[in-house]
Amino acid sequence: AAVQALTIDEVSGTAFSGARIPTFAELLKYCKGAGVKLYPEIKKYRTQSDIQLMVNAVIAAKMERQSFMSSFSISDVQYFRAINKDIMCGLLGSSTVEATYQTSINTLAELGNTSIVWNYTSLLTVPAIADYARLRGVDVQAYTVNDNTDAKELMRIGVYKIITDVKLEVI
Repeated sequence: AAVQALTIDEVSGTAFSGARIPTFAELLKYCKGAGVKLYPEIKKYRTQSDIQLMVNAVIAAKMERQSFMSSFSISDVQYFRAINKDIMCGLLGSSTVEATYQTSINTLAELGNTSIVWNYTSLLTVPAIADYARLRGVDVQAYTVNDNTDAKELMRIGVYKIITDVKLEVI
């Protein structure tokens, strides 16, 4: 209620005047209607109760096929997967240490219906990360790629799901 009551003074008198921060349920409803895929990230301060609430909201909105839950915490991903097998989920990371990324990927492979969402510089530095993930049946995504050259290089090594802050032209 406190967040919904907030106003943003900087947009007063603009087309955004009166806009407010939507609830998660409102955001899901909007995305469902607009055909937009939503990528909510479970932050470190979230509890298992919070994760359960997020999953319940996704299910209530019938957004299971339009949502992708992620976290930097493998335990959050494991908990999420234990309560829902259908919604795609992934582990955010950046390690280039073979034992570390292989352990993470092996855990995701056991959970099923998962991705690594890895820092793009790590994937470019150690393409074996993407190779190992694909070998284990784990999808590969890269974050945050804001350069066409880097995006093209990722595509060259077989990484086609790219998170960016800018419009990329890679073809």
